[in-house]
Amino acid sequence: LRQDDAIASLMQDWSHQQGFQANSDDSKKAKKMKEHGARKRKLPELTDYPNNTYLAGSHSIWNPHVQALSFGDGQSSTNDELSSVVPTNPQVEVVRRRAYEAFKKECLEVIQRIIQQSFKVKLSIPSVLEKWHMDAKHKERGKYEGINRKRYPLMATTAKINAWTRLDFDHYFDPMLLSNQSADLLGPLLKEEIMRAWNQRQGSSTSDAPPKLQKKLNQVHKAVYKIIQRTREIYAKQLQQVANQSTLQAAKSRKQPKISRVEEDTLIQVTFAGNSFRIHPAYHEKLQRLYDRQQQRRPTTTSDDFTFEEALFCMLCRYDMLQGAGLQAGVPGSIMDTLLDKLDCRMECFASPLNCRYETFASAFDLDQLFGSRSSFFRLSNLPSGCYQANPPFCDGVIGALSRSMEYLLRNSSEDPLMFVVFVPAWKDSKSYQQLLDHKYLSKHLLLDQGKHWYAEGTQHRRQDSFRVASFDTSVLFYQNDAAKESWPVDELLLEAITEAFCQDPGKMDKQSASTRNVNTQAAVQKDVTGGNSSHSQKNAIETKPQPTRKGPKKTNRGKKRAFAGGEEENAAHLDVLKSLGLFSKEDGNDEETANNETQTKVVDFGGSSKKRKKKKKKKSRT
Repeated sequence: LRQDDAIASLMQDWSHQQGFQANSDDSKKAKKMKEHGARKRKLPELTDYPNNTYLAGSHSIWNPHVQALSFGDGQSSTNDELSSVVPTNPQVEVVRRRAYEAFKKECLEVIQRIIQQSFKVKLSIPSVLEKWHMDAKHKERGKYEGINRKRYPLMATTAKINAWTRLDFDHYFDPMLLSNQSADLLGPLLKEEIMRAWNQRQGSSTSDAPPKLQKKLNQVHKAVYKIIQRTREIYAKQLQQVANQSTLQAAKSRKQPKISRVEEDTLIQVTFAGNSFRIHPAYHEKLQRLYDRQQQRRPTTTSDDFTFEEALFCMLCRYDMLQGAGLQAGVPGSIMDTLLDKLDCRMECFASPLNCRYETFASAFDLDQLFGSRSSFFRLSNLPSGCYQANPPFCDGVIGALSRSMEYLLRNSSEDPLMFVVFVPAWKDSKSYQQLLDHKYLSKHLLLDQGKHWYAEGTQHRRQDSFRVASFDTSVLFYQNDAAKESWPVDELLLEAITEAFCQDPGKMDKQSASTRNVNTQAAVQKDVTGGNSSHSQKNAIETKPQPTRKGPKKTNRGKKRAFAGGEEENAAHLDVLKSLGLFSKEDGNDEETANNETQTKVVDFGGSSKKRKKKKKKKSRT
């Protein structure tokens, strides 16, 4: 029933032949299962997958031919595919987004009112909040997992999510909203981030705030704590309302996110409950393939009751809330091809389903496990032997945690080779950057000057320009155990290859053609998609809707209505006037019909100049 609609139809015909009659409830349930199975259909697999030596090129959005790393039992804390985070669904994600946007707006107003207006200093408040929020959530989760060992599915119904939230209101971990129980951790982090922005603005490097500024920072801490507490209460109240509504509508089919393509636009739009997110078709195909591959591997859970469209909307909504395009910037594909070719590097420690290069990666949210993520890098207790690429968010707290995690993994590694290649900004005044330079297992350091190398945009999935020049110096750091130094020596040839790949102009990503089809597999895959299965083609058919246009001023023809209001009688009256003035005669060779036409033209001209009307018409068409 789940994979083949033909089986369902054959069984139905057989039941009628045997004299069985299904009741209306069973038929509705079968129809729902049939539709659910159609949504679960998979894209045809690539003919030459896996091919771990295939280089996708710097312009490709990902490399679909590299096989995932195998995490054996005991090597990962996420084998059960369960999460310590309360699950989600599109309804819950919309409520969370509304609460988070209100929280961020209030925090911006508080910091601007207390700090900027008091000292007349203009700080980059949005950047301060983004970095502080990311560091705070990382520390908060570490504290939470030490207390609470509960495990939840990745997705669940709104009623269950509301029950779990109310049961453990003070201690449950939310992926975006901060907890009022972690105020002792969040306050110092916020003060440090504001002080860092203050020092950058003032051109100083002191870590001690002036007495007046320290007083204002304490005021900010108290105000933000009240905002956090109020946000959690509002979120719980709105979640309760949505849960009550969903319970009343439980008998009806669950509303699905709508996927459509805007006419004359290359982007696909994913919409649910008035929230729309755009994504390029090549990334949509990539996410569908990642989701399908993961469905084959992971065990059956309650998350199977939810569709790809629901998982896609939740993931897009979650990453749109971050909004830190610089914090999510990645290295170009040419770098990943070089690391794959030279070091057999097949996994990223800090990526997302949108910008990951391979099907195996670690990311910020447990929800990303539906697309192949191994959850957060900091939750991996053990790693298989190999080389790993790490391009962490540019936050001091996360970079410092990366340094400590690498030391733990390298120290406890066996005799098998283990290696990390880290890309971070060369912030010489940062404590976390100094920790990376003083690391015990650092074997080589490559420094690249700003303005001479490139990064991929964090919002590349919806942008035309996918790359930007680095506005800071970048450090490429190599960390190895003894076995890795023998297997992958970091010599001058490797450093030259990485420098050349990082410094070449990547141009634009090739998003017009399908991202997963190379020269060898394009014909085979195209045959499977178009001619293989009609129901599959129907599933992937994306609704097209007209492009919305701005409403211009309403066009009126008042002047013309006045001119032609009298019809033929008015024209005859004007003709008599022209004859009496001697402006018209039949000897001129004009018959009566021509005269009427000329009279109509003259009457229109009485209402205003034709040149002025033409200009006015052009102006309306422009608007």
